[in-house]
Amino acid sequence: MPYCCDSNYDEYINYLSKISTLCDETDSPNLFIVGDFNACPNNNFGKLLSQFCLEHELKTSDKTILPVDSFTYVSDTHGTCSWLDRLVSSKSAHDPIQNIEKLHQFILSDHRPVAATIKTAAIPQNLLCDNKTQLDKNMNRNKATQQQKLKYQQASKIWLPKIPLFEELPHVTILCAKNKNTLTC
Repeated sequence: MPYCCDSNYDEYINYLSKISTLCDETDSPNLFIVGDFNACPNNNFGKLLSQFCLEHELKTSDKTILPVDSFTYVSDTHGTCSWLDRLVSSKSAHDPIQNIEKLHQFILSDHRPVAATIKTAAIPQNLLCDNKTQLDKNMNRNKATQQQKLKYQQASKIWLPKIPLFEELPHVTILCAKNKNTLTC
């Protein structure tokens, strides 16, 4: 996302419209939008992001969960800290978030990583392989029958290509670890 200044206002609105299109085109109500929004809660872009979330029934999960004095960006040159990197989610995706934490111990750039722990079993399922058949959300892959595995495989072939891979939103990296019913990204 562009840096927060008046000359980048239209470009920022353009990126929000791209995110809006991605949200509108997905068949899932469970959305996580994570990245460098350059949107401190109190700057112009932060206000735009808040308005965008309100209009699209999204939540700024990081702002809801983290302390108000949080920051994800450190400028050693200017000696300042900002909250630029954000986690936005739909309500159905927000509710299963167990924790969000800033990982200040990992200094990979001037942006500090943020981790979210999500109870994946609590995320509502709506993956339909067609309009009549719903996938079994409790299927144990180790104990699944060949028919269940085939059904899952067929549904995956339909749904995986529909997942947007951020061709329009560069600089996105997601690192996740799964442990039982919890996903930490």
